Amino acid sequence: MKNYHYHFTTTSTPYELFKALTSEIPCWWSEDFSGKALDAGDEFTVRFGDTFKTIMIEDSIPQKKLTWRCKDAVINIPEQKGNREWVNTIIEWDIKKEDNHTRLSVTHYGLTPEKECFQICEKGWETFLQSLKQYAETKTGIPYTKPS
Repeated sequence: MKNYHYHFTTTSTPYELFKALTSEIPCWWSEDFSGKALDAGDEFTVRFGDTFKTIMIEDSIPQKKLTWRCKDAVINIPEQKGNREWVNTIIEWDIKKEDNHTRLSVTHYGLTPEKECFQICEKGWETFLQSLKQYAETKTGIPYTKPS
């Protein structure tokens, strides 16, 4: 099974990326955010309309690595039968300084092509990871916004 994996390089520093992944999630992923994402044991929820993910921080090594465990989730897409496929999956973020740039790698363990949501989630991750990169470089991301 091949887990979802994505990486990019950026001119942002490890500090800026780590800060975006811990205290600035509403700026690049979803403005509908509650909870805390700074330290091991913290929990947060991001919502995308009727879809949500509740995540616990399992490990936090400042400016180097974060490990998230999805504790609860509902992917509310009418054509999808299994809407809780993220539950108990692990999202691992690795930050590495390389010369004059920083490399961010994310692996979503448990999000595999066999999952019903894989194609939709793969597109979603790529959209929001590009938003994260843009936010880290310009302080302007493209998060999900709540309908007015």
